[in-house]
Amino acid sequence: MVQCLDEVLDSSITRLRDLVEFDSVTVLLYEESDGSWVPVRRKGNRDQPTLDADTLPEPLQRALEARGTVHEAELAKMGGPGLAPRAASGLYCSL
Repeated sequence: MVQCLDEVLDSSITRLRDLVEFDSVTVLLYEESDGSWVPVRRKGNRDQPTLDADTLPEPLQRALEARGTVHEAELAKMGGPGLAPRAASGLYCSL
């Protein structure tokens, strides 16, 4: 199962790269045992730690609640940062 998940994650990043130009991307998976969000794929954002619900960036919290996509054009105006500390904007979605 882990190998299958790895293949899905890798192909998802590849597909995303085909659709959208980005400087960094992070895929988080929810860990039910402790309620944390674990980064399982990172491109351009190597320092992303495991997060708990209280430390998720606000746009990501909104995307999870809406079960949709949130575009934040100016992270600094809304109190940033997003998942990548130097990101000026972000696109957040739940899959």
